[in-house]
Amino acid sequence: MNQVKTIGHFFEQSNTQFRTFDMGRRICKMPSIQFKQFEECTLAYPKPSQRQAWLGILGWENENKNNHFIWFLKLPLDEKACMVPAGRDDFLHRLFKTVDAKFSGVQQNAQSAMDDNPYGFTPNQERMACFHAKTLKILGQPASQYYQFAQDYFAGRLGYEQWPQLGLQGIADIATRCDEDNNAQHLAKSIPHLPTQPFSALCNFLENERINTQITEAIIERINDQLMNEEPDIQIITSGLRGISYAKASGLREKLIKNLLNHPVARSIEVLITIAGRAWNDLHSPQLNQPYIEALASENIGQDIFNHVMSDLLYIPGMRGSLLQVLRNPERSKQVEKATGAMFGA
Repeated sequence: MNQVKTIGHFFEQSNTQFRTFDMGRRICKMPSIQFKQFEECTLAYPKPSQRQAWLGILGWENENKNNHFIWFLKLPLDEKACMVPAGRDDFLHRLFKTVDAKFSGVQQNAQSAMDDNPYGFTPNQERMACFHAKTLKILGQPASQYYQFAQDYFAGRLGYEQWPQLGLQGIADIATRCDEDNNAQHLAKSIPHLPTQPFSALCNFLENERINTQITEAIIERINDQLMNEEPDIQIITSGLRGISYAKASGLREKLIKNLLNHPVARSIEVLITIAGRAWNDLHSPQLNQPYIEALASENIGQDIFNHVMSDLLYIPGMRGSLLQVLRNPERSKQVEKATGAMFGA
C-alpha cells in the first residue's frame, strides 16, 4: 500500500476505471494525461479557483459501470498553481484506512472514504445536477426522468409560462445533451422567448458546454436587446455571458465583451466578476484586458473588489504576463495606477 503514490495509481492498483472532472470555474472533463501530469507536479492546475483544485472523480468497476462512486475533492495548490503533494498524500492516507492492503472492496468502501474527509466538498444543487447529467452520459445511461419534460418545454410544446414545473436536473440534461434529439435547434429557437428565470437557469448550465454558433447568436441577441434599454436587466446580461463563456464561437463572445466594456453596464460589479470568473480566457487579448482593467479600477467598483479579482486572475496559469503588462503600462490611467499601487502596497 505504501507504494501507491498518486490517486491515479490507486485506481490502477484497485482495477477501477475513473474519469476526472474540473469542478472549479466550469464543469468539464479533465484529460487523463493532464490529471497524471498534475499529480506528478509537472503541470499546473489549468483552472484554479480560490487557489485550490476542485475535482469530481467518477469511478467504477472495470466490468460494471452500474456500480460506480463519486468523489468531490478540493486539493491545495502552491504559489504556481501546482499540486501540494502533502495534501494529496494525506488524502490517500485517510483513504487507505477504508481499503485493505489487497484493495478488496474498493467500490464498496470508496464512498465512505469521503465521510468527514477534510478534502471533500459538496457542490451546490445546480452543480450537482450538471455533474449528474454528465456522468449519466459518460456511463452510457439514459438521462434523468426530468429530461422529457424539459425537452417538451424548450421545444415550445408546453408554453413558456410553464417554467415553474421545470426541474434543475431536466435543464442540466438538456444542456449536457445539446448534441442529441435536436436539442440545440430547439434551444436556439426558444431562447428569445424564455422568461428570465428559465433563461438564467439554462445559461448557467450551458456555461459548461461547447455550444454551437446558433445558440450563441440567440443568447447574444438577447443580451444586445438589453443593452438598448435605458435600464438593462443585469441578470439577463450576466446569465447570457455565462451561457456563451465556453462557446465555440470565441470571436462572437469577444465582440460582445468589448461592447459590454464600452457600455455603462461595465460599471456593474456583477458584469465584471462574470467576465473574470467565466470568460477569463478572453482577457488574454490586449483589446479586452486593458479596457477590462480600466473598468475594474473605477472608483465605484472599489479597491477590495479590484484586489480580489486581479489576484484571482493573476493566479491562473498563463494569465499573469498579459495582465501585468497592462498594470505596468506607463500609459495606464491614473485610476489603474492608483488601484495597482494600492494592491501591491506601493
